[in-house]
Amino acid sequence: MKILQVNNLVKRFEGVVANNNITFSIEENEIVGLIGPNGAGKTTLFNCIAGYHKPDKGKIFFNGKDITGWPPYQTNVEGIARTFQVIESGGDMSVKEEIMVGGFCRTSNRYLAMKEAVEIIEFMKLQDVQDMKLTELPVAQQKRVGLARALATKPQLFMLDEVAAGLTPSEIEEMKELIVNIQKKWNLTIFIIEHVMQLVMGISARVIVLDGGVKIAEGTPDEVAHNEEVIKAYLGERYAKVRKG
Repeated sequence: MKILQVNNLVKRFEGVVANNNITFSIEENEIVGLIGPNGAGKTTLFNCIAGYHKPDKGKIFFNGKDITGWPPYQTNVEGIARTFQVIESGGDMSVKEEIMVGGFCRTSNRYLAMKEAVEIIEFMKLQDVQDMKLTELPVAQQKRVGLARALATKPQLFMLDEVAAGLTPSEIEEMKELIVNIQKKWNLTIFIIEHVMQLVMGISARVIVLDGGVKIAEGTPDEVAHNEEVIKAYLGERYAKVRKG
């Protein structure tokens, strides 16, 4: 069953076409990667789906419902959660309170929001820092808080924007395992932008590639890794040889 369908999406900024007639779909419970060079239009596409930008043309369907141009709060209530490259802090709130904010998308009951936040904290192994502020944490734990806060909104489609950026090799492996475990525990559909190939290629069933605002390839990680156009635009010969070996 298709959970997300994007048809001929176009987004312009002052004459610059950031997304040009992009069409694709994502199946329920699938993990799909989105890759491409800087400026390819990946974040713009995410923002159009989540409601931070309104497309100039095209349609976006979520669970068969036309959500084109819906604002972020409405797409979030509908079941779409999006993380960001830079995790914004809620000010003086603790980690637990930051995660509770996500829970208030579904309930106004503070006790229930706290109970669910505690469950997510335990799963994300954030117990030791739950009373600290986000700004007091190292990057890897900040990333986990960002994931936890989005999870608290109880999404069906979990959109992750460069969750491995700034992490060490061992932290990347931990993040890779964490994403897979999140998907299994909550039966989520995951759509992930990532420049760290060992992560995105290691967990994705399919990978979509953008370049210059255009979709230039789509397929399994192996198919994409050996696509000549993708190698030329983004991956390079060295990566293709590593995948082949």
